[in-house]
Amino acid sequence: MCLLKSELTRERAHSSKRGKIILSARSGATTLVEEILALVSIRFEENQLRERLSVLPQLAAVAFAATCAVRLENTARSLNANERANEPLSRSVEGVVAYLGNGFPFDTLAVEEELAVVMPDEDSSPGLTAAVVEDAAAAMIYTLRAIREDDPQNVVWAARRAYETADREVLSALNVGSVGEFEEEYILQHPVVQTELQRQLRDLNAVFEVAGDVSVKLVAIVARARSENILR
Repeated sequence: MCLLKSELTRERAHSSKRGKIILSARSGATTLVEEILALVSIRFEENQLRERLSVLPQLAAVAFAATCAVRLENTARSLNANERANEPLSRSVEGVVAYLGNGFPFDTLAVEEELAVVMPDEDSSPGLTAAVVEDAAAAMIYTLRAIREDDPQNVVWAARRAYETADREVLSALNVGSVGEFEEEYILQHPVVQTELQRQLRDLNAVFEVAGDVSVKLVAIVARARSENILR
């Protein structure tokens, strides 16, 4: 199971370097500009997301994780970053969609092992393009684990991988030696980051609202996400 670097380690490193990540309406506004931004900006907050996910049926939580994973898969494919990653990523998407659609069982452990092969070494520092492939594979692995384990933390980690891809893209374009409060706010407000967070919030609300023919609607939600690109 130890295919990835500990996400708890990633969380500590990210928090100490980049500040708190929140998926909620912005709070603590002290100026008119901040009050206006508070109405439109979204942040990624793991604890709040985990609490919301904890009351979801497992199938719906898996669908939300899948929306993040397939958006990353489409983004990685558009970059032609790693051709050998395309097939296992595509196969994993097909397996998850079939599972959501009709409960069709598949060997999630075997698919996870295939994805682990395309992951870069944990001690390496992949370039931006390779990092998208890593995030796509990791998010799909967490989605597969969400199928096996009714634990919302796997779903949170899948969502964070999608967020981090957007965050990394903006940070790279900013090209600064250090990140302070001004840079943090610029990155948060950037359309690439806000669009991904808006999509996550949209998909989260969508899986909460699903009723009736649940499987068909969950598959439709995931299909919509697969048509989207995090970097566009």
